[in-house]
Amino acid sequence: MVYKKLCRFTSSSRILKFTGYNEGIVNKLQWSTASEKNTEKFVIEKSLESSNWLSIGENTAAGNSTTLRSYDFNDNNPVFEIIIID
Repeated sequence: MVYKKLCRFTSSSRILKFTGYNEGIVNKLQWSTASEKNTEKFVIEKSLESSNWLSIGENTAAGNSTTLRSYDFNDNNPVFEIIIID
């Protein structure tokens, strides 16, 4: 499972940290910003092969902030499939 990290973060938001880990059947993502300017939201996307990204959720951003802000997102649907082709 690949999650987008810094691909689409703009210069209007300074990302300090981005981590992701698995806890049971839940994939947990956490990030923090040092500042935000006119930031509406964070869109979380995932892909099984680093292309064909699928939006799986959103977090509302602070909008404008000059203080440390922390965010998290839980991916509660880590569904995979195996296709067998003969």
